[in-house]
Amino acid sequence: MAMPRQPTFRTRLASSLLLASLASGCAPFIGFPDDPAARSALKSYFGPDSEAEYRDSDPDAVRTAVRNRIVRQRLYGYDLEYSDFKRGLASQGNIVSVGGGLAVLGLSGVAATTGNLATAGALAAASAGVIGAQGLINKELYFQKTLPALVAQMDAARDRIIAKILDGLVLPDSSYPLVRANVDLARLKDAGSIESAIGTISEQANLAKIDAAREVTIDRDANFLGTMDARRQIRLRLNALGDTEVVRLANAMLPAFTDAPEAARTLAQRYAPPPGQRFTAAQAVQARRFLVFWSGSETMTPDRQATWMRAIDAL
Repeated sequence: MAMPRQPTFRTRLASSLLLASLASGCAPFIGFPDDPAARSALKSYFGPDSEAEYRDSDPDAVRTAVRNRIVRQRLYGYDLEYSDFKRGLASQGNIVSVGGGLAVLGLSGVAATTGNLATAGALAAASAGVIGAQGLINKELYFQKTLPALVAQMDAARDRIIAKILDGLVLPDSSYPLVRANVDLARLKDAGSIESAIGTISEQANLAKIDAAREVTIDRDANFLGTMDARRQIRLRLNALGDTEVVRLANAMLPAFTDAPEAARTLAQRYAPPPGQRFTAAQAVQARRFLVFWSGSETMTPDRQATWMRAIDAL
């Protein structure tokens, strides 16, 4: 009775390459940075006792100093995790792409040089399978093509929140207590995620699409064309505002909305709050759309432009 043939070196090599390729392709994709509290070196910044000194501190000047130390330590932890997260995004897709490519080359080369027809056929089929699997993986990792835009969006969102936190640390604890800083820190963590970046980019794209359609239908008379620069300046100022500032600006401008041109009121009214009500902190997206559609159709006479500029400067 013939003894079963032992796997040859080439067969074992091909199997190893295939397994390596599949293992790299099955790695889970993580869209959020890790929690810095999980790092043993940072646990003291986030643990249950990390705010004990703050709670026991008095007067306000002492609490302010303790608050600033706690917040800066937590900022350091979030920055560390975000930095690791960005490096992981850059390397994850490259590992899959390179791993799959090496597996294809290895399997195809072994198939071409082996003398056993059955083994050659099996290796060739495995090579085709890796190519097919790699095609699916590449589709899943299409975000690699847009990774620079996603990272730029995450960086910009985090920078806006960090600026808000640093501005808060200049204030006394009575004006910017630790509980408010913790809310901003939580927003900072979420801002550095793929999900948040995609959502913001999609929202901006939809606004740009609607805005472009609106621009086409507006009667571009001499007055409208003559105030393009004024509207552009307002738009640039709006784009630089964070969510909190946008809500404050929208509420400050509500009294002037009744005097806005009819075209502006028609476009922005759908985003305005009910009569007698104001925008809440949870309605930042709605408030931003309200201001964008309104300002884009404003007459921007010197008086109207001055109204907008004063409101923005007062934030």
